[in-house]
Amino acid sequence: MTKRGPLEAFAEALKRTRIVRARKHTLYTFGNTNLPYLFLAQSGVNAGDVVLRRGKVTVERPQIIAPRSPVELEGFDFEDMDEDAIPVLINRLVRFPPARYLNASQALDVVDGPLDAATERVADRLDQENDIRTGVIQGPEHVWGFSILAYVGQMIARSAPSNVGEFLERFGLETD
Repeated sequence: MTKRGPLEAFAEALKRTRIVRARKHTLYTFGNTNLPYLFLAQSGVNAGDVVLRRGKVTVERPQIIAPRSPVELEGFDFEDMDEDAIPVLINRLVRFPPARYLNASQALDVVDGPLDAATERVADRLDQENDIRTGVIQGPEHVWGFSILAYVGQMIARSAPSNVGEFLERFGLETD
């Protein structure tokens, strides 16, 4: 595989990532939030197989209103890219809230494809187990770290209104 720049890899991940199922609750305003996920991708090694990556991103207490400080990323395994350039890209293009985002991959399995059928089985199993915390994401295997960041970004955007409201309420700054 040729070495690609982080901007190209990020753009590919944004274009090809599909959030199949997101965590039901928003991110916590005043504490750390764990975002367990199942990431599925067509195998780049064995045609017809699907790579299933289980992991968890811990979003350490985001600072909604704070001086701008850098986003810290750990454990996203940006293969074949300049890892020092990734936080710069995230800080300049995406504007994640200042916080630390820690990814911990827990397992890597191969399951029978096709991709959409495997994804549906995984999502159905989570629904049957009444698991409202685990996200299901599809994306390209070679830029999986960016696909996971796309999921985290979606959760941040969805959580922002309630997080700001909770912040204002806690400090008596509510507006009517």
